[in-house]
Amino acid sequence: MVEGTHLAVYASIKPGCYHRFSFDAQARTLVSNTISIIEHLYKLSEYGEKVRKGETALSHNYVSQTIARALRDAYRTCGYVHPSLLIPQLMLSFALSHSNVDSVLQKPVVFKKSLDLVLETDKWSDIRLIIDALKSVYRNDMYDHLVSTGFTQLGGVMGNYRLRDLFRTLGSRWIGFNILDTIEFRLVENVAKFVKYVKEYRNIENAIIAIYLDLIRNRVPKELETLVEKAYIHGLMSTREGARTLYELDQSLKKNNVSFNEYIEYLSNIVSIAIYEGASIT
Repeated sequence: MVEGTHLAVYASIKPGCYHRFSFDAQARTLVSNTISIIEHLYKLSEYGEKVRKGETALSHNYVSQTIARALRDAYRTCGYVHPSLLIPQLMLSFALSHSNVDSVLQKPVVFKKSLDLVLETDKWSDIRLIIDALKSVYRNDMYDHLVSTGFTQLGGVMGNYRLRDLFRTLGSRWIGFNILDTIEFRLVENVAKFVKYVKEYRNIENAIIAIYLDLIRNRVPKELETLVEKAYIHGLMSTREGARTLYELDQSLKKNNVSFNEYIEYLSNIVSIAIYEGASIT
C-alpha cells in the first residue's frame, strides 16, 4: 500500500494532479497518511487470515474500530487525514488476506465475496463508529455531506443502510471511496488496464500516467482533448515530445483552474493492487 501510494502520487507528469514536480504539501501528506497506519493495515490483514481459517468469527465492530483508530492515528501523526485513501486501503487489506487469492484478476469473484462480507453489515453502531471517527479527525465536510444527502441516524437505526451505502454516499463526492463499489466493481477492470499498460510501456510510471489519463479524459475541457490524444501518440513520458505535451496540458489545466487531485486516492489503490498482482516497478 505504501509503495502503491508513493508511486501514484509522485509519478510525473500527471496533468492536473499531484506529481513529483508540483511541489504540493498535500502530496507528502498522502504518503505520510499511509505510512502512519501501517500497524492497522497489518492488523486487518492478520484478522482477515484468522477469519478465513476459522480461528475467530467475523466481527464488523472490530473492523470499524480498527478503521476509526487508524484515522485518529493518521490525524495525530500528520495533522490532516485522507479517509478516501485510508479506508479503502484498510478494507482491501482485509479482503486480500481473507480471500487468500494469488491474483485478484484471476479470481475476482472470490475477492469480491471477501470485500462484500464486510460491506454488507447493516448494524448502525458499526457504521456510526466510522462516521464519528470522521468528525473526530475534523473531516466535518464529509459528515456534513452525509447529513445533506439524508444519511441519518434514524435511517441507520431502522436498518436502512449498509456499510457499502456509507461509502457509496461519500463516493459521490470523494472518488477514492468508489474503489469499494462491488456493484459495478470497476476495480478489477482498472487494475487489468493498468497491468496491460505496464506490459505495453515496460515502465510503471508511464503506466500510471496512462491509467490516470483514462480516468480523467472525459472531464478534460474540450479545447484540451487533443493534447491528451497527442500525449498518448507520443508515448507519454517515454519521449521528449510526449513529456512536453504532458507539461503543456498540466500548465493549461492550472491556468484554467482545473484540478483532478481527487483522483489520486483511487489511483493509489489501483496501483497497490496491481503491485500485488506482480506488476514490475522497474
